[in-house]
Amino acid sequence: MIDHTKASWKNENVISQLRNSVDNVIAAMGQAQSNPTEQAIQQAQNTINQAENALANALEKSEQVEPIHRLQEQLNRNKQQFDQLKPNHLS
Repeated sequence: MIDHTKASWKNENVISQLRNSVDNVIAAMGQAQSNPTEQAIQQAQNTINQAENALANALEKSEQVEPIHRLQEQLNRNKQQFDQLKPNHLS
């Protein structure tokens, strides 16, 4: 028998981790766009990598696809912004 309370908490937890990761990407992107140093761009890349891992984890472990897909769309928009930013500042 599955403990639904525990399963629900686990669902919320992976989505919460994904939401936090996407928030970190947004913050890092803001930093990189306003001050595009190599360090800021690398930090943005790191947060994107972490968010992608959190996304894969959420997709694997959560039955709630709607909030995950919204966060995935947000992450994809940030990745597109990053791709536009990157070539301008890295050799």
